[in-house]
Order: sequence, then C-alpha cells, then structure tokens
Amino acid sequence: MTARSLLCDCCLRTVWSPEEIDQHAHSQQIDKQLRKDRSKYRRQVKLLLLGAGESGKSTFLKQMRIIHGYHFSHEEMAEFRLTIYRNIVQGMKVSPVTSALVFATRF
Repeated sequence: MTARSLLCDCCLRTVWSPEEIDQHAHSQQIDKQLRKDRSKYRRQVKLLLLGAGESGKSTFLKQMRIIHGYHFSHEEMAEFRLTIYRNIVQGMKVSPVTSALVFATRF
C-alpha cells in the first residue's frame, strides 16, 4: 500500500488534485460494481439440457422462468401467443383418415 491509500478523504484533498480525487471516486464506483457482479455470477447456475427435438426442453425453461419470477417480454408473449393459436387450430383440424377412424369406431 502506498502512503496515499492510507489517507482519509479529507486528507486526500491536500495531497491529490481535484482531477485525481474524481478519478479515485470513479475507480471506487467501478470496484463496487465489480464486487456486486462477482457475487451475482457466483450464484448463477448454468445447465445444459440435452434431448431430442420436441422432448420438452423449451417448455422446461419456460416453466422455470415462470416459477422463479422472470417475466416474459411483450415480444416473447406475442410469439408464444401465435404458437398457441397455431397449435389450437392444428388440433381442431381433423384429417380425413382420423375422421374415418373415429366414425368406424363408433359403429
């Protein structure tokens, strides 16, 4: 440690120029933000989800976001809305083969 780092803020005014004092304050703010970021990233968990297509990986992530309080943006909600509507319409469509099987099983 240098002699300057052992001085309090009031004593720094006599040793440092106003520009150096501003730079020191800015440096302290950066250090504080780095400490916050470091503690935030230590708590972060990374997970690799592997699986075949349509196995539910995206659904799992969406459920985790909902459970843990991460909200969806308006763009994401619009995209999900479109997907849901497409799934509803696709589910309502009955192919000729399916309708023939349903008709045959009733009689």
